[in-house]
Amino acid sequence: NGTVEAVLEANPGLADLGLMLPLGTLVSMPELGEVASTTPLLQLFD
Repeated sequence: NGTVEAVLEANPGLADLGLMLPLGTLVSMPELGEVASTTPLLQLFD
C-alpha cells in the first residue's frame, strides 16, 4: 500500500543501512493517512 516506499522516500540512504539499523539512527515517519485493508480478516469463530 506504499508505506515502505513512503518511509524510504522520506529517509534517503535508509535502505543502504541494511536490515538492522545502527543504534541511534533517526527515522522520519511521514504522514500516511488512513490505511485501508484490502484483505478481509479471517475469523475462526463467528
